[in-house]
Amino acid sequence: MQHLKPKASLRRKAYKPLIATALAVGGVFNMVSMVLAEGTAAGTQISNTATATYRDPEGTPQTSTSNTVVVEVAEIAGITVVNTGAERYQTGTGVLTGAVQPGDEILYTFEITNVGNDETDISLPAVAGFSGPVDSVVSIMADLNRDGTFVPITSRTDIENLAPGESFDVRVVVQTSTTAQSGDIVTVQYGDTPGDGQNQPYDSSGGSVFTDDNDGTDVANTVGSPNNNANTQNPPDPATSFIGEASVNPPANGEREASATGAITINEEPLLQPLVRIEKDFTSLTENAAGIDDDQLTYSLSVDVLDTVPAGSDADAADLQPITLDVVGSTEEKFVLISDAIPVGTSLDSVTVPNADWKAVYTTDSVDATDIANYKDAVSAEWTIFDPASPPANLSTATRVGFVYDPSAGPRSIAITAPIVTGFEITVVADDFGATPTPPITVANIAQVFGSGVEDDPLTPEDESLTFPVMDESGDQTPSNYDPITDTYSSFNPDVIDNPSTPLPEGFTPDDGLINDPTDLITKGVDPGSDTTNPGNDPSDDNTGDPDDGDGEAIVVTLVEEPDSDLLNGPDGSPDAVGPTGTNDDFTNKSAPFSGGNPPLVAFTNTVENGSDQDGWVTLTPIAPQNPTDLPSTTTATIIAPDGTRTTFTYDNTGLGTWTKTSGPDVVVPIRADDTVPGAGDDQFDYGVEVNLEGVGIAELDSYPVPILATFDSITNGQDGAVDSQNITIDRVYTGFLELVKTAQVVQGDGPPVSGNPAPGNYIRYRVTYTNISETEVGTMQGNVLLTASDLAILEDGTERACDYSVLTTANNWALDNDNGDGDTDFGTDLDTRHVPSSVNLSNLDAGSTASVSFFSGGPDCVGPVPSTPDFDPALATPGTEQSGTTYGTDSTKYVFDVTGDIEPLESGFIEFERRVN
Repeated sequence: MQHLKPKASLRRKAYKPLIATALAVGGVFNMVSMVLAEGTAAGTQISNTATATYRDPEGTPQTSTSNTVVVEVAEIAGITVVNTGAERYQTGTGVLTGAVQPGDEILYTFEITNVGNDETDISLPAVAGFSGPVDSVVSIMADLNRDGTFVPITSRTDIENLAPGESFDVRVVVQTSTTAQSGDIVTVQYGDTPGDGQNQPYDSSGGSVFTDDNDGTDVANTVGSPNNNANTQNPPDPATSFIGEASVNPPANGEREASATGAITINEEPLLQPLVRIEKDFTSLTENAAGIDDDQLTYSLSVDVLDTVPAGSDADAADLQPITLDVVGSTEEKFVLISDAIPVGTSLDSVTVPNADWKAVYTTDSVDATDIANYKDAVSAEWTIFDPASPPANLSTATRVGFVYDPSAGPRSIAITAPIVTGFEITVVADDFGATPTPPITVANIAQVFGSGVEDDPLTPEDESLTFPVMDESGDQTPSNYDPITDTYSSFNPDVIDNPSTPLPEGFTPDDGLINDPTDLITKGVDPGSDTTNPGNDPSDDNTGDPDDGDGEAIVVTLVEEPDSDLLNGPDGSPDAVGPTGTNDDFTNKSAPFSGGNPPLVAFTNTVENGSDQDGWVTLTPIAPQNPTDLPSTTTATIIAPDGTRTTFTYDNTGLGTWTKTSGPDVVVPIRADDTVPGAGDDQFDYGVEVNLEGVGIAELDSYPVPILATFDSITNGQDGAVDSQNITIDRVYTGFLELVKTAQVVQGDGPPVSGNPAPGNYIRYRVTYTNISETEVGTMQGNVLLTASDLAILEDGTERACDYSVLTTANNWALDNDNGDGDTDFGTDLDTRHVPSSVNLSNLDAGSTASVSFFSGGPDCVGPVPSTPDFDPALATPGTEQSGTTYGTDSTKYVFDVTGDIEPLESGFIEFERRVN
């Protein structure tokens, strides 16, 4: 039978079913992905792990190991059924235009796709379920060759040998009743999975649409072969090898089924609905003084017009049209508008636009508590354009800030094919919480976007855009404020009778966007990504609010005032260092080799300075981290006073976390009053801290903070234990700080088109991403001790697993003959993959670094008793030329990538190379 051809996508962003077998592996966990194989036997696992060496700022050698990417050759079944349309239908003449009338036939089209990684049969039932005013199912037809010719399905029929990624259509035609009423909904379900589940385990029910693995009734060939164990050969048996079959074994996940439901309403034209989504993120908090009355909060926005309709909606996606607005300073009348109400207690500080097609605008409506009724919704308000480069003299009068889409040429609508618009930024300053604000202070707000679903007809006097307004609010992923419970969009009810004398249709009731009291907060809801406790430490929001309430969700920021302190306690030589939120979380970062869970002792030096006019004493003690379990129990911290006295404390992370002094006296150091001379002196001293991580739960590439509290008692009060002032600095130990992440991507190469799974001839593009995970300084932070990586060398040895194939399941084996495909029991011939010449990519490094690659050939040099890892030392080996072959001697089986330059905190880069599946 002729193979079926893949169907072209209906839309740019059309629904694509999830494919459990797709090869796109990465992250920090070991992963297994299934691939299609013809040359390499099913069941073979090709694994890849990268290792690296680097140095910390003190020159100490460190090591890092990536996650393991495992590509497994196995057969996985998969199927999706998608309803791609429901249309009015006339027998013999095809699809008709216009709304479905009582007595019409309705044609429902279902696209069925093999999303597995091997050829399979698809079993089709000759029945379909329906609801609503339907007299009968007229016919079920399948377009077997995608040529427009549909063959009737009158009994259960198998469509044979559907290749991975290929699709075909099934049509179900039903006859509606002549007594059907306007508004009646006619539905048809093809397949019978509960809730139209996709790719579900087959349950043997009569109406199932399911995969049926190729069997003995299919034409035999010699392409496939039975599942092979490592380094053994089981020759293919033509009598039991089937067309396109990588294995005679059944699919590893069993047979699968799926279904879909189409719906259409009698006498109703499909709604063309713009699907606009606005997302808002709180990106930074800048604390400009000890109080909160001049703190700056910065937000970023993005807008996207989607063409994927939310599940459950029968609307069709459409472009977002402009809506009529009152914009002073513009000759245009219609715009797409982004609106952001200035949070109560703050004033507008600055605005950034993404490009010249967008203009910043603002309103000055009253928001006084006694005049709140005059605060209009964004569409009704009067807007004024201003240039961010020369803003109005008094931004404090702005009650909203926004952006209007105002291109110099072309349409004023935003098409569903347009890319996501980013680059909107708004900064406000907290300046109106009273003369002496009492922290904590809550700042909350939400962003809105407005447009229309109807393009205005200039030949008619009425404004069509206001008959179909569209809006969305930030805080969730649902476009156009879609409410799946009511199946409505944008807070717009078209069934409400409009009064043409009012500026907005009565069916449109947008919220004013202003959150000015706790009641509004409760009503609106909160984006769960909002950091309500310490926004300066983690200013991120995830826009994952409630998708089922129509409205968006607010971003909530809590401002906490940091008290003044005459005492400063910070890193070596920087007692006035400033951390993420102030002088109580400045830090010194150091790294210790992981050493199998037992890192060596790490020594720190800190500096204390007295800024008061009093002599006194400073007491030093370790305290629990903000999260007590961030530090393992039995960790010890030894504080070394300026006179050399050593005091050791042991940590218990249960409850709130406690340190117990286990040896030495209390650490009490005399200190003089501020002598007004910067730098070291009798008003300043250094002390040491030695941290020894012990206990259970120490992990590689993790950080362990030890906060040190300095408490000052003035001489006036004497050593009475009263606290005059305190300050904290953090000594943080990293167990390695350069993370490696391995991912794999399939590209076509010289093999067949990629359907998500590599076949022989396809290339596997391996990427090794390195990231300095240690904390950096941003904004007003200063004086902290950071970790910089240097002398990075990344090693890729594809022959490691040959030393003990059965044990080293996570070692590299991508340059071995794992399945013994040539039958000679030699790992070094008929390699499963080979190097792709000129595939090494070194153009995506961190800023300022350069890199080179050395190629090595040959097999493993296994040392010691089995099991053992290869003793491959690039420093002792001789690099060779870049080559590609199927044996140890003719292929590049090992790579060493040398990265030259300093890798600063949070900097990242990656290298890539490709291997061809043989």
